[in-house]
Amino acid sequence: MPKMSREERAKQFMPFGALKGYPEALARREKKPLPRRELSEESLEELNRRLRQLTPGDWVEVLYYIQGEYRTFSGAFSGVDNAMGKIRIGEMAIPLQNIYDLRPASVDSHL
Repeated sequence: MPKMSREERAKQFMPFGALKGYPEALARREKKPLPRRELSEESLEELNRRLRQLTPGDWVEVLYYIQGEYRTFSGAFSGVDNAMGKIRIGEMAIPLQNIYDLRPASVDSHL
């Protein structure tokens, strides 16, 4: 049997990445979830006032809580589905109970 070169032998001990993206997925999963912040009565009233003032097509930016973190999303307001308890921004539906802040936004600032 021919002798293996050092490079060939070294390849046997290199890390094997059969699951592409697995280390990154593990790192994301290891993030500690943020606690959900409760809105004050005044903040909740202000949020409801802003929701009532919106008309379809208004550009908004929403801060909402999902999967242990706060995320921001901007888009055109489509409406509120009170039966399902969700706000629609474009094609995205966000549960009203998860919304922490909602503000008017400029379309130009997101292009």
